[in-house]
Amino acid sequence: MHLIDRIINYFKRILLRNGINTFPKYFEKIQDIKVSPIFILGGNRSGTSLISSLISQNPQIEGIFERNNSPVLSNQIKHILAYCTSHHVWDFLLSLKSQWAQDNEGVLWGHPKHISKYYIDKTRNDKESLLLANALQYYRKTDKIPLLNSHFNMFRIGMIKNIYPNAKFILIIKNHQEIIESCYNKWSKQNIDIDYPKIGLHWFTLNSCTLYDLKKYASGDYCFIDYSHLLNDSFKVNKMLNNKLHNIGINKYDYDLTIINPKYRFSSNNSYQLGYEKYFGWIENIISDEKKITENS
Repeated sequence: MHLIDRIINYFKRILLRNGINTFPKYFEKIQDIKVSPIFILGGNRSGTSLISSLISQNPQIEGIFERNNSPVLSNQIKHILAYCTSHHVWDFLLSLKSQWAQDNEGVLWGHPKHISKYYIDKTRNDKESLLLANALQYYRKTDKIPLLNSHFNMFRIGMIKNIYPNAKFILIIKNHQEIIESCYNKWSKQNIDIDYPKIGLHWFTLNSCTLYDLKKYASGDYCFIDYSHLLNDSFKVNKMLNNKLHNIGINKYDYDLTIINPKYRFSSNNSYQLGYEKYFGWIENIISDEKKITENS
């Protein structure tokens, strides 16, 4: 990107962070927003890039991915690099300084000491909703279902449903051992010092908050994909993907699974199904109890 483009984008982000719309006004009022996007949710090293690339193959779907970050490149990229990402769509919601990942263990953005910087459960007003909707619309090139992949949307489910009542979500689940090992290996090579034990808490907070908000704001509008299930034979993987995605209205499709290359994975020792109920099954009970208490008060 040329210097002049960087300067223009810098001032655009300042305006956007102050609620000033620099995008074309595709939507003049809330009632005009009839888009039903799909959001890929998942934390660091969880496989969101790979699954975004796979799902964007479906002719119903348009992947809203950053430039030079498209699915056609995915079979050439090792899994240590992110691809098929959509951070650019709402980047003005973040104020990430250079070296933010190294500063105060900032890469642990789901850790309790950082979570308040990223958690947004609703828009401030209709003006902000329209700004965010117009921003997404700006990057669309077709009338297909837009697919977005950004880690930070794990903490924006309430906000997203505020803008797009019919939005759908796909939560990628990977077991904690594989996440901890993979993240620790990558971050240590980037000279990011993580105090023990925090990566596991980062993983647990991310998933528990996301699951809680999915059940609260998006009941019936989400599905899970366990990353370990992608390592089966092609027939089983395609069947699994189609069964899961059918629950959120995506038609059956024969996905090209050649981009799933085990040799690009950090480790194969810890590839096992998470066992969702073992770790997060209690969330349903908490929500149910809270609903009973607040409705009867």
